[in-house]
Amino acid sequence: MAESATDPAPISAADTVSRLADAVSRLHIDMQTSDPSELVRERILDETVEDGGDDDVGAALLDDEADGRDEDDESNLDTEQQNAETAADSVNDQWLATTLEKVQKEIQMPGQPRVYREGQLWIYPKDPIFALQEAATTGVYSPDVLYLLPIFLWLPDHLPGHPDHFHCECGEALNKHSHNMNPIARRVCTTSGSDYFLLTKRHYCPQREGNTRGCGRTYQGTNPRFVQDRFPVAINHRSALDISQMDTMKITFAGRFGADPFSKMVRELKYLRHSHLEAMYLHPALHYGLRGTPKIPPFSSFKNRIGFAGYTPSTKYLKSMFISWFASHRLHIDRIMSSLSGRILKADHMFKTVDHQGRLPGGEPIHTALYNAVNDSEEGCMSVLKLSLPDMRTAQQRQFIRTTLVAALRLP
Repeated sequence: MAESATDPAPISAADTVSRLADAVSRLHIDMQTSDPSELVRERILDETVEDGGDDDVGAALLDDEADGRDEDDESNLDTEQQNAETAADSVNDQWLATTLEKVQKEIQMPGQPRVYREGQLWIYPKDPIFALQEAATTGVYSPDVLYLLPIFLWLPDHLPGHPDHFHCECGEALNKHSHNMNPIARRVCTTSGSDYFLLTKRHYCPQREGNTRGCGRTYQGTNPRFVQDRFPVAINHRSALDISQMDTMKITFAGRFGADPFSKMVRELKYLRHSHLEAMYLHPALHYGLRGTPKIPPFSSFKNRIGFAGYTPSTKYLKSMFISWFASHRLHIDRIMSSLSGRILKADHMFKTVDHQGRLPGGEPIHTALYNAVNDSEEGCMSVLKLSLPDMRTAQQRQFIRTTLVAALRLP
């Protein structure tokens, strides 16, 4: 049964004024940020994400029944990301090395990469139609050109509106440093099956004696907002997903389409792309009359790291990134919930959520239930885990009073 609470107990006018002032004061304190470095971090929460401290709890809420194969140690996620990157002497490794060398030369001469001068951020390999036509007519027919992935070039000190100097969180000015070499670029996973590389550069902090990449959260936020909005990657220290994939995950994970079926869907799309490219490779050979293995080298298998180098993110990989994203946006989510109307609040118990949480030795649950509160527009205003039902009701009613008093300020 759902419980309704508008005013749990009669209170005097003096108490009302006192509690109202106290609630508004706390709300103002929570909404303020006095540290400038915090303002920088706030502005870039949608570009980069950091690992939060509540990953274990969040991961439990995303558990799927068919998720046994992903119950490995967290270190396996680092290994998975390393396997996703380009292997030495692979087709894409050579493509990245050649592109990086060209970009470095272009920066030294006119001061800006050619792709930026042309008003673009992407570096694309030659389209398969023209590449395969050229290969078929020159007698050197090879599928290597179909393995190449696009490159997103992100150099903050060459973008419009960049400051004269970037600064670290400690306040020290960052020195421009070399580009990444191992790997040269980070592979970014997409839902469509067509991944791409994020090519950036490093900056050096003399105070901390550490390198930060050109997509780092510290100085990314010092670029103009319209520049930050163009950054297409949600990235942390081990994972990189395209923003469009993260948006799709937010929509599907909120319903019954969890991390495990989402991982299988992405895997299927990536294998379909591999099959499509293989067919695209064989059709020109048939058209130009090429026959036999010497003239038509076999197409790479999906997992051949030297050739096609296919990669599919595991369920745990997607969970980790999803939880990191929400941890980095928690401040904004809490502020939105705090600003919602609370004239009429309804609360109800949820017992299924706690079934997926960690338990004490012997199988004893840590919490009894999750108590959710929504307003008259069915907008979530509160979500509290409690050890027992009486404790839950008492704490929730106290919060109802504060929420109702603050919401009263908005009444005409």
